[in-house]
Amino acid sequence: MPILPNAKAEACALLLAPGGISEAEAYSKAFGCSLKSAYSNATVAMGKHGIRERVKELQAAGAAKFTTTRAEWLESFKRIAGKAESAGDFAAAKGCLREIGLAMPGWYAPDKVELDAPSALGSLFARVSAFRGVLDENGEVVGE
Repeated sequence: MPILPNAKAEACALLLAPGGISEAEAYSKAFGCSLKSAYSNATVAMGKHGIRERVKELQAAGAAKFTTTRAEWLESFKRIAGKAESAGDFAAAKGCLREIGLAMPGWYAPDKVELDAPSALGSLFARVSAFRGVLDENGEVVGE
């Protein structure tokens, strides 16, 4: 579909294509009217001027331009992390490496987890008791 012949209708389509704005808000901005009148006129204008079809076309064109695979995305993070580390921006490098790790299933999962129920509960009780002020700084129970 070519550019709409009505410049205001084309402007409305361009406002709607990225998303995040209602038809009435886009109509109000493009046609220069109040939001109140836009609510009553926008629905009719969307069909009458071919705005909805133009929005779909613009969105499809935008989606076609931005296609990337997961591997390309991860490679970008790897490249950015390398550049950030070379520049001494270790926080940015760490952030990129974290994103890579989050994208890899099981990367942050522990190899093996073993819990000894009595010691785990004892540890939890000690932490809760310390929080409540029942234990002194040496870990001894106060008052017994």
